[in-house]
Amino acid sequence: MDCKTAYSAISGATSQSYTATANSDYAVAITMNSCSDTSACVTVSSIGISDVGFVMSDLRLYPNPNNGEFTIQSGSKGSYTLINELGQAMQTIQLTDANKHSVNIGNLSAGVYFIVGYNHNDMTRQKVVVLK
Repeated sequence: MDCKTAYSAISGATSQSYTATANSDYAVAITMNSCSDTSACVTVSSIGISDVGFVMSDLRLYPNPNNGEFTIQSGSKGSYTLINELGQAMQTIQLTDANKHSVNIGNLSAGVYFIVGYNHNDMTRQKVVVLK
């Protein structure tokens, strides 16, 4: 449900998961028999935001979208974290001097994830779309 439009139902959003297509506040209502409960609203504000780049802007991720298997490559070694849309860390990826690493996150659900890396005080963030 969209909290900003008086908890109006989102057409077709009846599965266990939902990928937001617009920034808003969302909630879920669960009904079983005559009992119903509604979650707190969760803000989604990352739709349409450009990836943040910096000195390591040569970070490449391919293919994207993917089926859970992709390659991450950069001109610099470093540590990257795969996070989900809720900001939860799902996996850490270490790039070595070879600067190329194959990643398999096929065990995770389809959806949008982000690769986040830091170099000194600078940050890079790259969107990863997993389709199954």
